[in-house]
Amino acid sequence: MEVNNEENKIIEFWRKDKTFEKSLKKTEKGKPYIFYDGPPFATGLPHYGHILGSVTKDLFGRFWTMKGKYVRRIWGWDCHGLPIENIAEKELGINSKDEIEKIGVKKFNDFCRSKVLSYAGEWEKVTERIGRWVDMKNCYKTMDNEYIESVWWAFKKLYEQGYIYEGKKVLMYCPRCSTPLAKAEIAMDNSYKTLKENSLVVKFKLRNENVYALAWTTTPWTLPSNLGLTVNPKLKYVYLEDKKDKTIFLMGKDVIKNFYKDEKDYNILKEVSGKELEGKEYEPLFDYYKNQKGAFRIFLGDFVTSEEGTGIVHTAPYGEDDFETFKKYKVETIGNVDEKGHFTKDVKDFAGEYIHDVNDKIIDFLKKQGKVIAVRKVEHEYPFCYRCDTKLIYMPLPALFVDIQKAKKKILESSQKINWYPEFLKDGRVKYSIETAPDWNISRNRYWASAIPIWVSKDGEKLVIGSIEELKKYAKKLPSGKMDLHKDYLDKVVLEKDGKEFKRVPEVLDCWFESGAMSFAQFHYPFENKKFFEENFPSQFIAEYIGQIRAWFYYMIVLSTILFDDIPSENIVTTGTILAEDGQKMSKSKGNFTDPMILIEKYGVDALRFYLMNAPVMNADNFNFSDKGVDEIYKQVILILYNVNNFYEMNKGREKNKTESSDLTDKWILSRLNEFGFKVHNYLENYNTIKACSEIKDFVNDLSTWYVKLNRDRFEEDETARGVLRYVLETTSKIIAPIIPFTAEKIYQTLNGEKNSVHLEKYPSLEEKKIDKKILEEMKIVREIVSIGLRERDKIHIGLKWPLTKAVIYSKEKKLSKELGEIVKAQLNVKEIKFENGEEISVELDEKITPELEAEGYAREMSRQIQSYRKDLGLKKENKIEIFIVADKDLKKFLESQKEFILSRTNSKDMKIYENVTTDEERFKKNIEFKIKDKRGKVAIKLITK
Repeated sequence: MEVNNEENKIIEFWRKDKTFEKSLKKTEKGKPYIFYDGPPFATGLPHYGHILGSVTKDLFGRFWTMKGKYVRRIWGWDCHGLPIENIAEKELGINSKDEIEKIGVKKFNDFCRSKVLSYAGEWEKVTERIGRWVDMKNCYKTMDNEYIESVWWAFKKLYEQGYIYEGKKVLMYCPRCSTPLAKAEIAMDNSYKTLKENSLVVKFKLRNENVYALAWTTTPWTLPSNLGLTVNPKLKYVYLEDKKDKTIFLMGKDVIKNFYKDEKDYNILKEVSGKELEGKEYEPLFDYYKNQKGAFRIFLGDFVTSEEGTGIVHTAPYGEDDFETFKKYKVETIGNVDEKGHFTKDVKDFAGEYIHDVNDKIIDFLKKQGKVIAVRKVEHEYPFCYRCDTKLIYMPLPALFVDIQKAKKKILESSQKINWYPEFLKDGRVKYSIETAPDWNISRNRYWASAIPIWVSKDGEKLVIGSIEELKKYAKKLPSGKMDLHKDYLDKVVLEKDGKEFKRVPEVLDCWFESGAMSFAQFHYPFENKKFFEENFPSQFIAEYIGQIRAWFYYMIVLSTILFDDIPSENIVTTGTILAEDGQKMSKSKGNFTDPMILIEKYGVDALRFYLMNAPVMNADNFNFSDKGVDEIYKQVILILYNVNNFYEMNKGREKNKTESSDLTDKWILSRLNEFGFKVHNYLENYNTIKACSEIKDFVNDLSTWYVKLNRDRFEEDETARGVLRYVLETTSKIIAPIIPFTAEKIYQTLNGEKNSVHLEKYPSLEEKKIDKKILEEMKIVREIVSIGLRERDKIHIGLKWPLTKAVIYSKEKKLSKELGEIVKAQLNVKEIKFENGEEISVELDEKITPELEAEGYAREMSRQIQSYRKDLGLKKENKIEIFIVADKDLKKFLESQKEFILSRTNSKDMKIYENVTTDEERFKKNIEFKIKDKRGKVAIKLITK
């Protein structure tokens, strides 16, 4: 397609011209505008989400560069974590941590390293094709020693300030990957699925009482680990006798209706508060832990509700609230699930069983013992590993944590200082995420990541290392070869201090700690670039999709607040999530979206860029992507701009930009340009791309369908008109350059030669005081009148080529200026306009067509046909022609009366009409076909009736 070809030519120009580099050179003495690029993984091809992020970042990089700021744009690669490890495991045919240990951690990590940049080449091609300017050659990588050393520095700072502690908490745990995960990792991509599984109500016999407490659970596999029952101290509970078998149950008063439809089926023996039940003992469901200290009692917990279930919660170590309850009541907890998610030998009836496969077996086991009251299918949300798609477990695990509670007040204050776009996120999702944030689990039982820099002696003393220099200082002996701050290298390094040996803890660091450290680690701070970083922190701008509020944005705020008592960035732009047109997640297997490169090949990337920047996704909303939407932008914005540009190129002379004119339509478009440019500038300064794009779309329509349309004939002869259009096009190219850089470049080079670039120009500073609001308002009324008048013409079925005598305009406006009135007359093709009072604008047309008007209509149509044929022959305006017409008597009469009009319109020397066609008048009027032939180098028009 032509537009795609033009864009590829421009890419080639930028590449050879080094335009990006020139833009940096030109602004290197300007005030830095610091931009942080959230690094992607290069383990797959870029998708629409990546393109959305890249276009957003490119747009504001270009915008602030054109405003004179020095916008350093350095690419980064995320290199560590489960995404790479899972690829390595798959390709190496490995299914567990044991197998990794068997082949060797070094071999595994080396393989991971080799896969980190698998698709880097494809990313570079796509990044260049979408018009993003960014330095990918001097990129930073989170796996480089320099980056990791900065991470170590940060880790040690937090440790020394008392923000890092070792504790045991219930964490989301992946049995396939054998590692804990942070809640943010799961919440970020909403890795929850709706499952329909068996839930059951189980009866627990109270000790020394003939009473059964009823408890409900959706995770039967946790029942062998039951150590307690929990009730809400504020709820009401009842001892209820079932009339059928005289069994006495203890349950929440509010849930009786869930078990009995009729009050006649039971008796309430006693009502108590939850507080009164505290400490009551019951007989264990299984006998595995019958002597467990502090267990098998009723506990109190505010988390218990009566909305579903029985009002009594079965309590086991595999839940956050459960675990905290056991800590409060000093219950000695258990661990009977191994790292692969199988029961240990303690659970003798189900030893070795995978916990997620054993639910039905446990239900059957308890049924046989008569302990099951009810079983029913329920739908509930359950978390899955965001990389291997395995059902997670809530496991009590020892881990390292950042004490978020200690810093939460400051973290929240920091988040409120940031200019969030859209603004509603600040007091919404951002605030909620921080207020409800748990302590940050930063240790992982994996391999390919930054090694945690803690070495421990046999007597428990710890050495926390914060730099390579410090590592060398304490190392007894470093392994041969290049130093590598990964697990496989550092596990061999033994440190020595005061005669004691220290060995490194086996865990690695959560890769989100690395991501959160990006603001300073990319500069190898504080070991290099110390002055630059400190003078230019915080940054001015970062942008990513909404999932990063709980992830990258959050972790950056945490580390920036604790380490520097500052925000990481002044402005954060948050986009929504792009879905397929059917509202589902985009999926290659489902084939529910078009490959981005195919769409770009068809429409060019500017149409895609504009479509994304104009979409609700830029307001942090979910957005259903539609190819049709790109097609509409292509036709309504990109093609129109190309057509206006081509029109100017066809008519241009040696005119210069004109910023003043006595012509009313010129004054209008110049004023409209100032209004448009002023608004777009302000919107982009405030990171509002939706409104900026809306202004562009409206202005492009005004420029093409009104200004150029009104002045089409003027451009051929009037140098002022061409000069105004030239100025409007050049200024427009600068205004739109950040959003649709290829179209802007094409227009600018048409005006200034192909060796120049609009992206090296200053962004226009158009002033509000130069906006003539009176002209804009008057022209708005004129356009409304014309629009209504044209609709009226459609209603009476009289084409625009046939002039009408009069149009009566009903409106509050009593009249228009003569110039504006002439526009209305010309656009409605009426001889006279008259104003009458009316509340709303309406137009009434005089439908009567006189012979004179009919003659003029034929003359206009004849002139249009002749002009079209002149164009086909490639004739220029100065080329004079002679016209020969064969017509019947009536048409001859019409055309002869309009001879001067036709000669003038078609730039003809003479017109001769020959009469040899006769036909029925009505057929003649309705069935006209113009056949145009070239005779002896002259233009001949022959009219034939069917």
